[in-house]
Amino acid sequence: MFVFIGAAIVIGSVFGGYLMEQGNVNLLFQPAELLIIFGAAMGGFVISSPLKVIKAVQGAVLRMFKSRIYSSKDYMDALVLLSEIF
Repeated sequence: MFVFIGAAIVIGSVFGGYLMEQGNVNLLFQPAELLIIFGAAMGGFVISSPLKVIKAVQGAVLRMFKSRIYSSKDYMDALVLLSEIF
């Protein structure tokens, strides 16, 4: 649920700010540019990541769109990850 709310906020902010500056909204819709950017990002991700990581990311993206309550283990895993990063 938060994924959709966050995406709506981002898209609304981009379009709102662009329209506030009297921008032409039709200029934002560039399918070829989107293909180039997302294709390059996906290709770079596939090239630089082992199959194990690609499968883990795919599973995480699918879980991101499911609405479920996080358990205390999920929060502890996130805290351990942040502790290791910092």
